[in-house]
Amino acid sequence: MYYLVEMKVTDGGRPTTTAEGFVFIEQYVLPSMEICKKLEMDKKIVSGGPIAGSMEFVMVFDVESITELDNLLEGLPIWVRMHTSVRQLVRFEDRISHIRSRLEGMRKRPA
Repeated sequence: MYYLVEMKVTDGGRPTTTAEGFVFIEQYVLPSMEICKKLEMDKKIVSGGPIAGSMEFVMVFDVESITELDNLLEGLPIWVRMHTSVRQLVRFEDRISHIRSRLEGMRKRPA
């Protein structure tokens, strides 16, 4: 299943000093990006990445279940500092099949 994941640093997760900025980058951002790079190589992340000029990630995951996705996201060090939204996507072929099936059902009903 495909899931669209949007992650944006929370106001409370944003560094406020230079020292916090170094810690944020070294302990949260870079390790998370390395994990995401591996997930991309493993075909778990099939599209997306960091948004230029902001502290946000947008990614499309291809996983077996929402539980698998949950585990992957919670494994990112940056997850604790992010607001995360997840939306399940439907594959085009699945939606086409569903729509055709409904259309056939509509044709069989009396007008």
